Amino acid sequence: MIKKKTILLIILTLSLLLVFTPITIAQDKEDEELEERLELIQASQNLMKEKRVIDPKTHKLAAVFTTYGEGDTVINTGLRVAPQLATPGGMPLRFMGELFYLRQDDELAGFLSLTIEPTPSIYLGAGGEVTDTADYQVFAGWNITENIFIEARAINSGGSFSDSEVVPVAGFQFSF
Repeated sequence: MIKKKTILLIILTLSLLLVFTPITIAQDKEDEELEERLELIQASQNLMKEKRVIDPKTHKLAAVFTTYGEGDTVINTGLRVAPQLATPGGMPLRFMGELFYLRQDDELAGFLSLTIEPTPSIYLGAGGEVTDTADYQVFAGWNITENIFIEARAINSGGSFSDSEVVPVAGFQFSF
């Protein structure tokens, strides 16, 4: 009788092992698949964050065209250099230097400004004029593409802000 009980106990134990072993193996496999999926989701989220972050070493060089100067029918050309200083809150902050040749006056106008980009396509800035043709400027710009931009500038040559001349600006830029 003891032999029968022992044999029944062994058979019962083996049966239970055979029944529950595949379940635990399947559970382990499901856990591994779930962990792999979670790693893929995390990697995807990290990639999205990297795409949103702008390289703090991105600088811009641009050819600029504007009607600023004497007469709104004359288009004056200029050069812009805008190295990126930092990215506070993920928004690129640039120091922008510009030099325009005012053809009708046969003189140069130079501006030094700070710009910030709250979105990748919109930027805001303000700065001062350094060659005594104006006092200061305030502007808003839109990067239509990575290489083409337009702006509206209020350039003040004395008096109150309401006396500022609003001029259009457009240009081609390259990042480096």
